Amino acid sequence: MKEAQKYLAKGQIDKAIAEWEKLVAESPDGNAFNMIGDLHIKKGNRKAAVESFHKSASFFRTEGFSLKALALYKKVLNIDPHDNEALFALGQLSEEKGLTTDAIKYYLAAADALSKEGKKDRILDIYEKILSLSPSNIPLRNKVAEIFLREGFTPSAAKEYIFIAGAYDEQGDFQKALDYFQKALDIQPLNKGAVLGISYLYEQWEELEKAVEQIREAAVLFHEDTDVLYRRAELCLKAGLPDEAEEGCRKVLDINSGHLGAKRLLGETYVRKGMKEKAWEEYLPVIDNLIVENKNDEAARLLGDFREIDPIETGRKLVSLYRQTGEDERVHDELVRLGDALKDRDMTEEALSSYEDALQISPEDAELKETISSLRKEPEEEIPGQPSLEGKTPEEIFKEADTFFRYGLLGEAIKLLEGLKPVDPQNIDLHIRLKSLYKDTGDRELAVTECLILHELYKRLKETEKADEMMDEAFDIYPEDPRLADRLTGAAPGTLQEEPGTGEEESVASAEGASIEDYEEEIAEADFYASQGLTGEAETILKKMAGLFPDDPATELPLRRRGMKLIMPNTKIWPSQIRTL
Repeated sequence: MKEAQKYLAKGQIDKAIAEWEKLVAESPDGNAFNMIGDLHIKKGNRKAAVESFHKSASFFRTEGFSLKALALYKKVLNIDPHDNEALFALGQLSEEKGLTTDAIKYYLAAADALSKEGKKDRILDIYEKILSLSPSNIPLRNKVAEIFLREGFTPSAAKEYIFIAGAYDEQGDFQKALDYFQKALDIQPLNKGAVLGISYLYEQWEELEKAVEQIREAAVLFHEDTDVLYRRAELCLKAGLPDEAEEGCRKVLDINSGHLGAKRLLGETYVRKGMKEKAWEEYLPVIDNLIVENKNDEAARLLGDFREIDPIETGRKLVSLYRQTGEDERVHDELVRLGDALKDRDMTEEALSSYEDALQISPEDAELKETISSLRKEPEEEIPGQPSLEGKTPEEIFKEADTFFRYGLLGEAIKLLEGLKPVDPQNIDLHIRLKSLYKDTGDRELAVTECLILHELYKRLKETEKADEMMDEAFDIYPEDPRLADRLTGAAPGTLQEEPGTGEEESVASAEGASIEDYEEEIAEADFYASQGLTGEAETILKKMAGLFPDDPATELPLRRRGMKLIMPNTKIWPSQIRTL
């Protein structure tokens, strides 16, 4: 600095500048850059002065001295009034200080300077900043649109005209809104925004005929655009032209089969034409989507509108919907309605399941109890049977049960699967599904029952590890279950503990002084295995009982009570009227 001062005193400006340059190279400083710029001014080098002032302003701005930066940019403009960088920077500084009018003035000047220099790549960004500062300033937007048009930015100009049209529409000025939409179309005939904007404008001002006529013409130009085709269908339906509306919806769905708006509109068109069954088919995916989007009130309203068309499907969907929203009272009401619909179609088992689910919510409902009781009554001479499976395969039954499960109809799923047990008692998948359902419904005893069955089935398949897993799960579900007591002693459930010795002599000897009632637990185990289709295990126990008490008339009563019938060589028949092994 001393050297620079010495050179200045001698009038040697170039040498002074050189010393200052050495200084800022080692330690940049705003004041030093400013001094260098002033020296360039004295020397008459305006371009170098501008560069130094820019460096000084940038330094002060970075350090947070915005007022010093502002002054330096104005020094630049005193030298070059069209310096676009200084103009843009002044716009930014004014915006930061909240001086909107000054900011817009500087931004416009910067854009104009860039345009004159042919640097159009930054112009769009600058005008976006201008419009963001005063979004509702229609004259400003109109001016910007004209500049865009002059600079060759046609899509941006059309966008501004559409915005202005919307602003006039909000102000209630129909004619000006229409004029600006038309301006957009004049410069860009295939502008979809302007086309749709005019159609909404006519509709809003209740000029439906003009709206339909205009959108028909647009549909010719945009013959593969689903937005325009859908708008045509929408307006035609509103104008009382359901056939044309249907045609429009069909065209949309030909292009995009998953267009939910078109499906809904087509459904509404069918309703207008009195074809509610066809309307229901179109509304189904729409309702599912409404439920997914948690628009539950709208979904419930539509389901209610179509209850008479398909009371079972609407009922199931409403039950599922209200379960999701936790509205137990509505769940109860819909379960009862669903039960009534199922009963009317002679789907007794499904109706019972629906009623029983409703009763779990309102256990004191006397009328519901009476309905359930009346459905359960069977003629005394008839043997109670499982629900008809109608020749379905297990896979089909599993699929139907899964459907019930998805809609929260757990009772119906259980009934269906229980009906498969007598037909396919050793189906492992069946028992796994039942175990899971009983766990979901909180029925621990039946869940343990399924675990025990699976234990025996896995043992037969010599899959010891899985068999043990089933025993462990049973214990986790309900450790107090008396059927699991033997687990603590290491014996398998239901295994008869025999005294040491073998042969019939020991068996007969062990029965001396005993009666059939002393073997109630063994008979109960046999009944359990028989009820689950495990006939081999049941027969083993019963044969032993027959060997112990071959002539005891007391054997008839407990076995008949449990529904057993056993035919053995060289023994008499034990009668039963309920279940046959």
